[in-house]
Amino acid sequence: MVSLFLWRYAAEQERLYATTSLRFAEALTEEEMQAVTAYQSDADHDSRIYASFWGQNTAMVKAGDGRWEDDVTCIGFCGEAADCLPARYLRGGAPGSTGKTCSISDGLVQSIYGSVWMEGLQIELAGEFYEITGVFSAEDKVVLYPSRQRLTCAELRGVSKDTPMADVEQWRTSAGLPAPQWIYYGPQRVMIVQFLCWLPGILTVAVLLIAWIRMSISWGIFARNVLWFFLATGGALALPVLLHALPGWLIPSQWSDFSFWPDLLKTIVKNDGAWKTAVRYWRDYARF
Repeated sequence: MVSLFLWRYAAEQERLYATTSLRFAEALTEEEMQAVTAYQSDADHDSRIYASFWGQNTAMVKAGDGRWEDDVTCIGFCGEAADCLPARYLRGGAPGSTGKTCSISDGLVQSIYGSVWMEGLQIELAGEFYEITGVFSAEDKVVLYPSRQRLTCAELRGVSKDTPMADVEQWRTSAGLPAPQWIYYGPQRVMIVQFLCWLPGILTVAVLLIAWIRMSISWGIFARNVLWFFLATGGALALPVLLHALPGWLIPSQWSDFSFWPDLLKTIVKNDGAWKTAVRYWRDYARF
């Protein structure tokens, strides 16, 4: 039961944290966005990383019949909408990367229209009219729409699981972007959660092995030594396979560095705390 709960949680984490997230101190300029677009469309480089960008602000949103809502969280994105807001849609779907379309949260559509029926409806945002393509589940008042203005965050797909830091830095410098304020490695978080899913099984096997070894003490010396020999041989053969399955960032460059894993744990906890206070509030507080 514990494993089932953990695997369901891991599947949800994999949906929410599928990208490596970069947060910039200032909004990207149009020249920087053009440089990124040119870099990603250039067939001469072999980068497997693709980025989507987004930013948010608060503004007034008006309905077609004169009703309006103030202090609405407006999220503009450029690229893949699902990478910028991995929401669950109650009706319809995400807007396209271009055009005057948008999707809105359940909380906003209920406050403006009183239902989730939104076919053919429009909203007015900053003097522009956007056709609603879908309603996603979130209690707060949120609008998702295509934009190239005030983009402060990047979502990267294709980052290596073994060398994420080097991949992000190489892609950033090649794309001509400034150094980010902070980076959140979502797929690495998912890997840690998936590893925790195996802990109940690992602990069960460990308890059974300990019980088996204690029981073998009363056996004859030949049977006991044979059992222990096979257990030791199996452990020695399994160790290289286990190390090969681990990502490179979990393995220290020197095994004598006993502070490697405590320092890594502190870094993970620190970054996770910063993430929960960041702009992407819906991944921790909104209902999906």
